[in-house]
Parts: sequence; structure tokens; C-alpha cells
Amino acid sequence: MPCFFSFSLNQGRLITWGVERFFVFQSTSGSYHLISDKCPHRGGPLSRGSWDAENNRLRCPWHKTSLPESALFKKQIPVVIVGEHWTVCIEGDRKEYTIRVHDIPVVTME
Repeated sequence: MPCFFSFSLNQGRLITWGVERFFVFQSTSGSYHLISDKCPHRGGPLSRGSWDAENNRLRCPWHKTSLPESALFKKQIPVVIVGEHWTVCIEGDRKEYTIRVHDIPVVTME
């Protein structure tokens, strides 16, 4: 059963739901995407990675695996954005978990 929740970018850019993590990623085009925070290599926290502007790739902080934007977009979660409010639908039946929005730094294009 899907879980719906809403948040604003003013609240934060890292979302946790039990052990699942997602972060708001701003692409080189300037658009925002909600991305799974797990590196496909070893599960490292992509939100803590560094952006390689020369090659348009996100580097995992654990093993330095780098992912192009196109690979990140394959890991995105569908959202509906109205103004500053995001509504997200996450698949899964985890009623016992609380969804939290964290106001901590995530990867930037700098």
C-alpha cells in the first residue's frame, strides 16, 4: 500500500522513512528531483557525495563510484510539486515508520 506525504523544501531536503532515505537533488538544468539516497554500488549515502561539475556526475562518499545524472533520474521517486509544496508517494506497507524531513546539507552543484 502506498504512503503519501507532503513537505516543503524550506523544511529540509533529506527524507527518512524507517531505513529508507531520499534526498532532493537539483539537476544541471535547475530542476529538482527526489532521489533514493542509496548508491547502487554499496549503498553509500549519495546525499553526502560530491558533485563533479566537469563530468556532470555525483560521486559516492564511500567508494568514489560516480553516477551520471541519467542514472540518478532512474532512482527518482514520483512527486507532485505545487509552489513550494511537494507531495510524494512511496510504495510499501510500513505503517509503523514515521516519515521525517531533515534540514541537513545535501550534495550541491558547487
